[in-house]
Amino acid sequence: MTDMSTTTQAEELAQEAHDSHSADHSDKTVLFGTTINAPVYTVVFGALGALTLFELLIAELFPRNFLTTGLLVIASIIKAVLVVLFYMHLKDDNPLYALALVVPLGIGLIAAFFLLAVPVTGY
Repeated sequence: MTDMSTTTQAEELAQEAHDSHSADHSDKTVLFGTTINAPVYTVVFGALGALTLFELLIAELFPRNFLTTGLLVIASIIKAVLVVLFYMHLKDDNPLYALALVVPLGIGLIAAFFLLAVPVTGY
């Protein structure tokens, strides 16, 4: 009798894991209250493509200055966050992993903006 209840509990746990995993793979995505008839990974892929096109346009059409460099850095950070959250499944993991990723990213971002503020002709 214990084998039957253990098997039933294992099946229930497996079904719950399957249900929570299949929720990520639905054919509809809700973004800012708008329903999009595409899976979430397709929407993220489209957003990454649009951000890449934005970066290419900014890099090729506008002169290099502090504003364009800042826009490119911000677009790159948004792309990195989308990849980490959705394709690396960090949004479902322990928040401690996110902290381990955000702290070095913040330090690197501060260092990058500090280096951008240093005059080129300097010393």
